[in-house]
Amino acid sequence: MDLNKFNARYTGQEIIEKLQNDNKYLREVLTEEKIKTRGNMKALNKSLSEFKEENIYLFNQLEEYKRKFNEIKKKS
Repeated sequence: MDLNKFNARYTGQEIIEKLQNDNKYLREVLTEEKIKTRGNMKALNKSLSEFKEENIYLFNQLEEYKRKFNEIKKKS
């Protein structure tokens, strides 16, 4: 059994210390990933906001062109 082989090489205290170190490392990695994710989310939200503003501007510009086209069409 793998557990018996593992126990034969390490004492209980060594296993606990190893697991605690692994746990500490994983917590640090998790914290770093959370920070990166938050940064990515902020950047994506900023890009999305800029895209929305540009989309509104282009929509309004298109509506203006449509209005002008309809005016020219009525005059013809």
